[in-house]
Order: sequence, then C-alpha cells, then structure tokens
Amino acid sequence: MFGRLVPCVIAIGLLMPASSPAADQAAQKRKDKREIKKLIEKSAYFSPYLTGTTKRYGSAYTEGNLPDSSAPMSPLAADAEATLPAGWGRRLETDPVRTSTVIVVGDTATVSTVIDIDATLYVDTSFDGRKNPGAKPIEDTVYRYSTWQKEDGKWHLTEISPAEVRLSDPGRQTVFVTEVKVYVNDTLMMDITDPADKRDVETEIVRVTNGDVVKVEASVTNSSTSGLDPLTYVYCHPNRPVGGRDLMYDDGVNGGDAVAADGVWTYTYTVNLQDGCHHAAIDALDSLCLQNETDDDYNAAAWGMPYVVE
Repeated sequence: MFGRLVPCVIAIGLLMPASSPAADQAAQKRKDKREIKKLIEKSAYFSPYLTGTTKRYGSAYTEGNLPDSSAPMSPLAADAEATLPAGWGRRLETDPVRTSTVIVVGDTATVSTVIDIDATLYVDTSFDGRKNPGAKPIEDTVYRYSTWQKEDGKWHLTEISPAEVRLSDPGRQTVFVTEVKVYVNDTLMMDITDPADKRDVETEIVRVTNGDVVKVEASVTNSSTSGLDPLTYVYCHPNRPVGGRDLMYDDGVNGGDAVAADGVWTYTYTVNLQDGCHHAAIDALDSLCLQNETDDDYNAAAWGMPYVVE
C-alpha cells in the first residue's frame, strides 16, 4: 500500500509553485530588519542608560555634588530659594522596552528607535545621616534615529542622532533642552539644535583622546511657574553608561561659563576614559521635583550625545 502513495507525493511536489522574486525580496527584508535590530541591541551607540542606573536608590548618595548641610530642608514658599537635597538619583525599575521601526530600501536602512523607561526618582531631603529617600514615579521616552548601510552582506551603522529623553506625558513637561555645543580644546566640534538630526559616525561624531579638555554648553528653558531660584538644575553625565554626574553652571564663574543667567549652562572636564564609545548626557530637572520626597512632580529633559575615545 505504501508503494502506491509514492507517485502521488512526487506529483504533488511537482505541482508546488516556485518561490517568486517578490516573495524572496520580502523574506530578505524581514531578515535584514531582524539583523539590524540585533545590532542595535548590542551597540554601545544605543545605550538606554543616559541618566539613570540600576543601582540601589539610583546611586543617590554617590553621584553629584551633595550640599554641605546638617539641617533639614524647610518647606518652600513661592519665590523661595531652591536647595539641593542630601541625595537624589534615578533607578530603572524594569528593563527598558525598545521598539525599532526599520525601513529597508535596497542596501540602505533608516531606523527610528523608541525606548520606554520605567524608573523611580529617589530624593532624600532629611540630612539625618541615613539613607532614607522618598520615591517618585518616572515615565520617560527616549527617541533615537539612525541610518545603516549594507556592504558585503553585512549591515553597518553610518549615521546616528543624539538621544532625546522626554516625559512620556508631554502635558507635564516644562523643561526643555534647546541647544548643545561641544568644544574640544577650545574648538567647536558639535552644535546640536535638533536632536533628531543624524550625524555621520565616521566624520561628525566627536572623537577625543585622554587629556583633551571638553567644554559642554547647554541652552535650557523652563516655563514652570514655581517661582523657585534657581528654576532649573542642569547636570552633565560625561561618561554614560558607567555613571557619574556634575552640576553645570550659569553663573559666569564656574565650569567655564561665560555669561551669568543667560540660560546657557556650562561644564568643563578633562577626558580620562577607556577607549570606545561613550555618551555625554545633558540632564535638566525642574528644581521643584528635588525639593520634596513624595510629590508626583517629576519634570525633566535630557539629550545624550555619543562620542568616541581613541
């Protein structure tokens, strides 16, 4: 009985249509998209950890300039002076959710990447010698754009934009970064006014060597009506994703700042890092969200610029 079935199987196989060119192209595009998404997951250029960490309390007690005070912060009235807390930091509570939309045309692919961040802002205003911060929810979204080129059957990153971090609810956001300039040894190397603009990886990404002096200037606006002074705190994270942050200044004195109270915040540092890709993130926070431990008032914006140490 089984011998009689063989011719039928062969006949059915002969009737099956061959794969069409259109179907082959569609299959190749699906494969290309999968490969590019895998490369994005592994690439240091796409690190999601621009302003937060996975460490306890978001490294609230090990990063930044902590104020020299032993007295608790007092409740703030309108038009009051803002004060830095004893410690603050962001902790990522879950793995960032990355969604990349890939459009392949021939050997070129354009990609828009969106990363959803679920985090907590820890703020400690007590100055009591204990690590006991309050917690506030953070819902951020990171936007990134890139171009890829296929050569010899392999995809290579050719252009990438800075990363822009916004509140997932735009109605809550009053703080915005509007321009970032990067100087290396007093030479302007990058001027960003639109974080969606892509830069050539080989010719337009800032490249430095250890010992170079980098000055970062960030223009920041804040439409908050809190009346606090300062209205905004601005930080530079010069070595993401490893960590560390420092205050930027708009006082005409510190950090290499040229003009006081002009809305341009400045930070200067000397490069001392391992070779490879790093990010310098500009991190602007509405000062009100650092004045208390429990209010649901997180309000911040950030731009992250990739650079290469050689």
